Amino acid sequence: MNVGNMKRTVQNKRRAGAARHFTANDLRPGKLRALIGKTFACSFGKPMFFLKSKLFGLRMQAHRLDFHPLHCLMTRFLVTTAALLLALPAAQAQPTTKSVDCTHPFGLLDNMERVYQLQDASGKANGTLRQRVVSLGSEQNKKKTVTTTTALVKSGTYDSKNHLQRQQDLIFRCRQDTSFTDGLEELNPESLRSFRDRRFAYAPVPLAWPNQPTVGSELPGGGVSVQVSSTAVDIARVYTTVQKRRITGTESVTTPAGTFACYRVEAERESATAARADMVMRTTVKVVDYYSPGIGIVKTEVYDKKGKLEQVRLLTAINQVSQSATQPKMKEKYKVKKS
Repeated sequence: MNVGNMKRTVQNKRRAGAARHFTANDLRPGKLRALIGKTFACSFGKPMFFLKSKLFGLRMQAHRLDFHPLHCLMTRFLVTTAALLLALPAAQAQPTTKSVDCTHPFGLLDNMERVYQLQDASGKANGTLRQRVVSLGSEQNKKKTVTTTTALVKSGTYDSKNHLQRQQDLIFRCRQDTSFTDGLEELNPESLRSFRDRRFAYAPVPLAWPNQPTVGSELPGGGVSVQVSSTAVDIARVYTTVQKRRITGTESVTTPAGTFACYRVEAERESATAARADMVMRTTVKVVDYYSPGIGIVKTEVYDKKGKLEQVRLLTAINQVSQSATQPKMKEKYKVKKS
């Protein structure tokens, strides 16, 4: 065999080996850089291959390589497939949600009622939260350039025997691409129980919930501050602040009310009573909200400092209460004409 035939034999073996050793196993993350370098080689020629090899940190021998056409075709196919597979999880990370109608904050309609079950760490029901829409309205800024839709909601907390424990009025809002819950909802009523016959000045800060959330984004904080005072002097400041809010992922949540595509929002909730600047009693818990645009909060989990689950709030029903059912019945009086 002469020298020319020997060279052709070596080149044929290299071509066959290159085509034979490229399999689906090359989609592993450690080999993606080599695939990208070889794609440049097939597209722009061998000199570009050596340049890109150095750029991506590949160690290559300095001898000449001849690429088989099947080699290039297979390389392009594998790189394209890898790019699609890497893009697929990012597309699945954002759940498909229907467009949010800002004229109805969190999908609330007139006289609609939402029922939440309050559970302890073991999942045992220990109470109920009922929120009913009293009225829908709107408000504008001073320049009348921005319109905010409002929903007045009457919220009542009941114990396991269905006895009313607490009742308050909340205002939910929607403006442009963001909905807002009332900061008053974050206040623990037990924090004010020790202050009797005192004056309370509430200063709530709404919590923002984007209508089109993005995983990884941070959300502004909110909560409520209450100034406790007598007729003569300020006594203390009681506040609850929800901070360090972040959308950490997505999850499908199934409750008795249905199945909802939710965003998981993790935050830190700090509750404190400050008698003086140097005398503050505070507690901090971790809160995980499962938020569905157009619906609102589907599920809430509260964890202590050690990460132990303490309580759960779960959406169990969405009821459309008829207007006639909410109005008291009026007795009609008839005059009987004596004959």
